[in-house]
Amino acid sequence: MTDLFALPGRTLREGKRSLRKSLKPVAKAVLPTVAGIAGETIAPRKPARVPAASVPAVSAEREPAAPSIIEIVAGGGSLAPTIIREARSAIAAGEAQTVLSAGHSLRASGSPVNIVRSLRGMALLVISGTDLAWREFRDIDDDRILNLCPAEYFAAAFGEAPDEASETLERLLANQGHEEWPAAAVLSVAGVAFARNRLDAARLLTLHGLGRPLHSLTRLQRRELERLQTWFPEGSRRRPLEKPQAAVNFGLLSYQQPDAWSRNVGDYIQTLSSIGHLVRHSNLEFAGDPDLVQFLEGARSRVKDERRLDSAKATVGVVETFRDASTLQDIPENTWAFAFGWYMHHTFGQTFNFPFHANIRPIFISFHVNKPDMLTPEAIDYLKAYGPVGCRDWQTVALLRAAGVPAFFSGCMTTTVDTVFRREGSDDRTATAFVDAPKTGEGDILLQTQRNMREMSFTDKLGTAVEWVGNYHERYRNISTSRLHCFLPARSVGCDVDFHPKNPSDVRFGGLIGTTPQDFDKIRQGILDKLAAVVPLIAGGASEDVVYAKWAEVCAPAMAEADRFLAMKPAVEPTAEDISGMARSALSSDGKAVDVVVDLRPGRAEHLQRLVNSIAAATTAEVRLWVPDHDIPQDVKNNLRLPSPSLSVQWLSGKELSGGFGPVSAQQRRNVLLALVPEILAGSSRAVYINDAVMLRADIADLLRTELGGQVVAARDEHRKGYQSGFRLLRSISIRHRANHAKAMEMVAVSHALHPFDFRVFDASVLVMDLEAARSAGVARSVVGLLVNYKMDFGEALNAVLGAARSPLDPAWNYSPLLGDGHEARLVNWRDGRKPWSSGYAPFAEEWRRL
Repeated sequence: MTDLFALPGRTLREGKRSLRKSLKPVAKAVLPTVAGIAGETIAPRKPARVPAASVPAVSAEREPAAPSIIEIVAGGGSLAPTIIREARSAIAAGEAQTVLSAGHSLRASGSPVNIVRSLRGMALLVISGTDLAWREFRDIDDDRILNLCPAEYFAAAFGEAPDEASETLERLLANQGHEEWPAAAVLSVAGVAFARNRLDAARLLTLHGLGRPLHSLTRLQRRELERLQTWFPEGSRRRPLEKPQAAVNFGLLSYQQPDAWSRNVGDYIQTLSSIGHLVRHSNLEFAGDPDLVQFLEGARSRVKDERRLDSAKATVGVVETFRDASTLQDIPENTWAFAFGWYMHHTFGQTFNFPFHANIRPIFISFHVNKPDMLTPEAIDYLKAYGPVGCRDWQTVALLRAAGVPAFFSGCMTTTVDTVFRREGSDDRTATAFVDAPKTGEGDILLQTQRNMREMSFTDKLGTAVEWVGNYHERYRNISTSRLHCFLPARSVGCDVDFHPKNPSDVRFGGLIGTTPQDFDKIRQGILDKLAAVVPLIAGGASEDVVYAKWAEVCAPAMAEADRFLAMKPAVEPTAEDISGMARSALSSDGKAVDVVVDLRPGRAEHLQRLVNSIAAATTAEVRLWVPDHDIPQDVKNNLRLPSPSLSVQWLSGKELSGGFGPVSAQQRRNVLLALVPEILAGSSRAVYINDAVMLRADIADLLRTELGGQVVAARDEHRKGYQSGFRLLRSISIRHRANHAKAMEMVAVSHALHPFDFRVFDASVLVMDLEAARSAGVARSVVGLLVNYKMDFGEALNAVLGAARSPLDPAWNYSPLLGDGHEARLVNWRDGRKPWSSGYAPFAEEWRRL
């Protein structure tokens, strides 16, 4: 086996000959797609559709043109660094699937197993996440390889096995392996080590990175290493806070944490809005940082007369509180905080700093969950303990209710920012502004993201928010924007606003977009009234029980409104007669054969023959294939050869599918026919579903006999990153409705009410279904209802209906070449990655071509 690390004492000709077998697949499958042999950039082919990776700093750094592989071999050098560097470049260019195929190809050609594992681990980190990546990385037994891919390795290792990761990192550091790491890897590993509280290793890497020559670091890398230093226990961000001289404190949210910090003025407009709910209480005094107290007094001077409240005299301390990193602060005891905004930014792809610091008592209002991953069991219990939770959008209401958290729709805090903008004199605004607008015209063009905000103090950032909203209040009559936190605060202070978000069905907008003036006023007044009821109690030193009891009382009507929203039904619901009528328009089975439903996708008909051949070659049982006919060319049907008399094909016609809701669209015929199979095959008890990119290597009759354990289906877990969480999948479906944001909200309400939070998505491209159980449970009707109402496909709708109620399928019966070595594969499924009919290397492709 070729050692890709060292080729000493070989001539150029010997090097060429010995490496030909290993080098050829790499050159074909990886290098030409990203970089030429001498470093010439070549545009990649069509990028793989892979969800964005939450992997810290693993992209390739810019480097001078590297020597060619032949030059390296001729000089007795190592190929491993070149291969891994080029693989990293390919992944950065969207070619993770290509790198995975290269790993398979290298393995098939007998290349060193550690190189193969590194390529597969790097690719799977992007494609599937830390779990499958770690299965590859954990078996690498050569530190030289680990030192070539440290960012990727430790992103997976700390995500799955923090203790083992820590031991490995200590060993590499002790052996000076990090001396050769690129700067991006030093920064990345320092970050993940910090997130997992391995502070000694993180500190060593940070100091090492900053000690490198200036030319070896980009300005951004140096700045981020310097910033990370400030978050160590001895750093400036962690200095003990000066405790205000007050019995009760309020935390004012700012937006800094070790991994990310905000330069979006809109965030600080939210905090400015929250301050209005304190300073409107005329008899409330403030203690703490003098600059912050002065800012609050200035805000008090601008409070509208009609918003002023005369509550009992009290003094409260005010402290800057990091929304996404409060656990890293020295928060005073008895600190209350309005918890609003976007939750939550993770720390270096590893952890969420939630729940808050133990000394914080939150009032959840205008709360938005953007990262469902943050809803760990601990987080859910925390939200339950401090609820009801007022949510900025209906999507968060539905998500939290599914998790058992008392939640209601409050709308956004920024609707109340007008509290601290009293108008003096007449309103004579005439100017127009375009704030991050998709189209501009005559007027001022503004960008809400301000780079210089990162270096400002907290009070200066709040002052910038005052300037922005002050301009809306005093200067601009008309505003066009794509920004939520321009749309709402500008509308709050009386601007005429045209809101043009990139996607109106974004999960941040449910209940905030398309509102009438009356709707807007209801949101604003609701927040004002609820917070006005609890602030005097908090300031007066009332107990937690008293405060939260009052909070529950004032939120009760909104909780009842949420109950009504979540009881929403689909706009169109198929009846039992609709389902039976559509099923009768197709065919029926006599139940004697092995029924196999083939999901033949558009443009794949030419490959059906090999699928049929593979079934015939592996079974002697009678098999009946059921294929939804969505305008499949007649010549394909006529030319399809059946290798065995025990095989037959039935084409399911969907051209006349319709119900009380009208005809089924051409785009949905195939999906609806797949959903109707339990009713169509009324004489059958079971069926196998497969997609068109599979090859049988064992008797499909054995697959039909899979143990279902009383469930409707048996299926394998979904492995694609971004598609594994059921509720994350449902959210991603809702945003497809784009301009029809009302339909997106309806879909969220309907689907989220079906299951408790959360469930693991299954891969519906290969499954076994108990047709009798499906008929008994009305699965066809439920799935068709989702298909005709929302932008789902069959597999998504089946997941939405069944959720976690399914039995596991033996992976051998749904083997993905992405996941393993395939020695035990009974059914090979090329749903993901390279197809056997595509160019380039695909495992089992030669076997498929021989069929």
